Amino acid sequence: MNMKMTEIRKLTPDERLDRLLQLRKTLMETRFKRVAGQAEKTHEIRAMRRTIARIKTLLAAQETGATKDKTADAADSTLASADKAAASGKQA
Repeated sequence: MNMKMTEIRKLTPDERLDRLLQLRKTLMETRFKRVAGQAEKTHEIRAMRRTIARIKTLLAAQETGATKDKTADAADSTLASADKAAASGKQA
């Protein structure tokens, strides 16, 4: 159940939502089994929680339109405008 971020990025948005719902259902079932003393692989609970968080992070980034590349472009444009401001300040 543990998925890396690169694996999650390869999924389509619909597949991500399906995987999220599937993981939530499995997590709930595993929690019930743990409480009843029937769970064999309790370490998977942590892995499922983390995978759910990774999927939710990507879904939130899609909603806001934030990606790694846009962040880098914004930083580059900020540096460029700071350089322009410094150059204009020296000329004045």
